[in-house]
Amino acid sequence: MKIKLKKPVTYKEQEYKEIDLDLENLTGFDLMKANAALRGSEDKLLPMFSMVYQVEVAALAAKVPTDVIRALGAQDFTRVTVEVQSFLLDKG
Repeated sequence: MKIKLKKPVTYKEQEYKEIDLDLENLTGFDLMKANAALRGSEDKLLPMFSMVYQVEVAALAAKVPTDVIRALGAQDFTRVTVEVQSFLLDKG
C-alpha cells in the first residue's frame, strides 16, 4: 500500500514523497525483529498497540530506516502507524 505524504520528508539527502508499506510480505522474523526493538522502551503496551513497534514494522515493510518514519509529519505518521495497527489486528 502506497501512502502519499502530505508533507515530504528528507532523510540523508533522499526525499520521501510516499511510503510504500508492503505489509503482506512481512514474515514472523520481521515481527520478531520489530519486537526486539521494544526492549528497553518505556512503552509497556502489547506490541501491536505500541507506536515503537508500529514504527519498526512500518520501516521493515517500507524498507526504509526507522528515522524516516519517525520524521513524518503528525498526520502522515498517524496514517502510517494506524495502517500498520489495522494490518496487525485484522480479524479477517
